[in-house]
Amino acid sequence: MDSYETPRPKRGTSQERESLKKKLEKLESELARVQSKLEQTQSHYHKVEEDCLAMSSKMKALEGRINGEFKRELAVQLRGTTAMKALLDTRTAELQAAQAFLDRVDDVADSDVLRLVSTLNARVYQTAASISEAYQVRCGVSQDDVEDASVMVSQSDMLSDTVLETLRLTSRKGDSVLLQTGIESMLVTCAHILCSFWVAPGNQMEHLHEQVYKSRAETQPVAGRWRAIYRSHLRNIHPPEGDLQSFVEGLLVNLLAALLHVCGVPDAAEDLCGELHRTSGKALHDIVQLALEFRRIVGEAVVSRNFLATIVPSGECFDEVEMEDEWADPKKTKRREVEDPAVLCTTGLGLVREVTEADGRHVALLVKPKVVLSSVLGSL
Repeated sequence: MDSYETPRPKRGTSQERESLKKKLEKLESELARVQSKLEQTQSHYHKVEEDCLAMSSKMKALEGRINGEFKRELAVQLRGTTAMKALLDTRTAELQAAQAFLDRVDDVADSDVLRLVSTLNARVYQTAASISEAYQVRCGVSQDDVEDASVMVSQSDMLSDTVLETLRLTSRKGDSVLLQTGIESMLVTCAHILCSFWVAPGNQMEHLHEQVYKSRAETQPVAGRWRAIYRSHLRNIHPPEGDLQSFVEGLLVNLLAALLHVCGVPDAAEDLCGELHRTSGKALHDIVQLALEFRRIVGEAVVSRNFLATIVPSGECFDEVEMEDEWADPKKTKRREVEDPAVLCTTGLGLVREVTEADGRHVALLVKPKVVLSSVLGSL
């Protein structure tokens, strides 16, 4: 078996060693250069890192200062905005309150008020005619106990003593016209009170409220709005109109029963009241309701002008320009002379429109109140 001898490395030549030495030196030089570059880079990195930290610190300080200034400025702006909003809210509320006194067109036309007065007068006429027709045949019975009933009607101020006495004396003649006239006068007088009161009928302050409004110096829009607001507040703080309406309806029933008793209807007062309530309660309710509706509309819904329901006091001299004679003979001319020109009673409401302007107060008579003259007593 042949044996093999391991080869020995050949010894390099001096030239090869020299070449390797140079390469080694070159590598060492390159390594030194790289290490120097690395050290420079590291030094630069540390410097940049320090600069970044310093910049970050400055940025945080600047951010804190800016945030502080911004917050202070924001707080100032918020306080200013809050104050401005409060002022704006105040001015808005003041303007909204002032709008109530600005001139504006009313929702209620003259024709609406005229129609309401016409309806009220018609209802009064129908009710009086119905009651007088129903009870005239029962009048004229002699009675000794009519004094209390007569005093009750007289003290109510709903009917003049002249009409009351005439009804007592002439009720036996079977003529329902005078009885109807007396009832009309009573209902119209009551309606006039309800149309016109400020606080409540019979209240001690009533005259004061009316005088304050009549003495006003403001322009019509301001005065009208003041009246509307004041009247609405008065209505809210006083007893409900429903209670007043029920009271007045009951009062009218009692007064009509007393008037019929004065005219000779022999039924007991309690029976008469019950019968009138059953037969005429709805009609009396309508009259009172219409009068209160008139008061509410002209007192609270109308601003640009004033409406007044009018009647003529008993005994006042008749003026055909301002009044209408309900019993006038249509065949005669309007301008006539009467034997007794005094007014006996009012049987239909009149209507006056009043406007206060810079040049004064302008008054227009829209509906003449209907009256019956004292001269008719001579024909009874």
